[in-house]
Amino acid sequence: MVLEYLGRPVAYDRLLALLDIGPIGAPRRNILRLSRLQFDVTYREATLAILATYLRAGHPVIVFVDTGELSYWSVTTNHALVVIGLNREHVLVNDPAFAHAPQRIVHAEFELAWLNGDNTCAIIQGTSDQAIDLQWLSVS
Repeated sequence: MVLEYLGRPVAYDRLLALLDIGPIGAPRRNILRLSRLQFDVTYREATLAILATYLRAGHPVIVFVDTGELSYWSVTTNHALVVIGLNREHVLVNDPAFAHAPQRIVHAEFELAWLNGDNTCAIIQGTSDQAIDLQWLSVS
């Protein structure tokens, strides 16, 4: 999702191999391997305020969550979501497991799911780092 958004799509099979994704997934830190494809990758702990800062700069943010805390999921697993917007009540995410986007998650639910993912996130930027305006994704 994010790589396509940056205008640099990578074939799914190539991503699986690069990130060493097996039948039960991969360690979150494997996202750093995208630097081998000339992406700048930041992996860190964050807060909602930090996510908002990245979003205002035009950078979607990948967050790592426990789906058992998300009301729209029926199974519990570790998972990655792409945060594309925030408002007073909801965090807006693109979830690769669902066709409908964005999913709207109330803050408390999101924060609990994200807490179980150690409040970690990843920001991927092209090496030229041309931020793209995400304002149209925000919901008032």
